Amino acid sequence: MIVHVVIRISKGSKNIYSRGSVFPVLIGTLDKSCPANYGIIPRAHSLNGLGCFVFADEPIVPCTLVRARVIGSIKVESEGITDDEILAVSPESSIKDVSELPADLLEEVKSFLTHLKKKELGATVKFKSIKDKEKAEAVVERAIELYKALGE
Repeated sequence: MIVHVVIRISKGSKNIYSRGSVFPVLIGTLDKSCPANYGIIPRAHSLNGLGCFVFADEPIVPCTLVRARVIGSIKVESEGITDDEILAVSPESSIKDVSELPADLLEEVKSFLTHLKKKELGATVKFKSIKDKEKAEAVVERAIELYKALGE
């Protein structure tokens, strides 16, 4: 499944950006660098926006809309609310499923998510599970259908 992602944090960066009317707007700075490009899947409804890590060799400029292929997700719970963070790669990548990612990279993502949720929401995070490609695609499809149903 190919999705579009608006990048908010570039790989290796501590800066969080939002889309301004003409240029990206810096809205915050973290204490921890992002292990992958991180953004939001537009037109997909989730409590905090459907977040997506895009694993690529190079950093992607903030507020860029990129195509990415879903390979899995991480189910997280913060403040009693369960949500998913999608894991994706460039469409050309040879990686087909989250099981092919190095375990230490997934640990970096978990550590970063813990820091990000605490900074943005003041919330603590519990990691529930890592889902494979098919389950992650179902999460994205439900979020898109919910967005359409809510008429946003």
